[in-house]
Amino acid sequence: MKRLKIAPGQYLIASPSLLDENFRRTVILICEHGADGSLGLVVNRATPLTLERLDPRFALGERAAGAPGTIYLGGPVEKNRLMVLKSPQVGFPGQVVREVAAGLGLVANIDDTLSHLHSGPQELEGYRFFLGYAGWGKGQLQKELREGSWIIRDPDTRLAFHRDPGRLWQELLRDRGGRYSLYAEMPHDPDLN
Repeated sequence: MKRLKIAPGQYLIASPSLLDENFRRTVILICEHGADGSLGLVVNRATPLTLERLDPRFALGERAAGAPGTIYLGGPVEKNRLMVLKSPQVGFPGQVVREVAAGLGLVANIDDTLSHLHSGPQELEGYRFFLGYAGWGKGQLQKELREGSWIIRDPDTRLAFHRDPGRLWQELLRDRGGRYSLYAEMPHDPDLN
């Protein structure tokens, strides 16, 4: 049986047939992948939470979903764990990141990053904040790929910082063309059609 190649920086687009509410209509950035399993972040599920609610020093006024400081639901594992993704365009001296792809990285020391951002909140735009993550044990993701639960998308650092994350799943399916374009227009609940 053919083994599908997965690597950090790639994206998993939930297949229209994937009905698990944890992953339905999600786009996941693969951050780690190895023999023992995989870790990823759901990049298209903004929550109503903001950094300002965690710490009032991040108050920047009114925000829309997807605005700087929005907290995303990274996945169903450890939902109380804050994870920070940094774009290639920002950073500060001494910041340690685990590179995911082409400058896109997971911040290793979240406390140092938050302290730095207190002094320059304008840089929030270059960071995405996630509660929880998506995780797969040894061989689990390969099995789901063989079952057709996921569509693999090549690395593109811009997708992790998409301006309208709520539309990302539909846009990526539309870009694939063919039958996927039809799936992109399906209502979330087909019974409402």
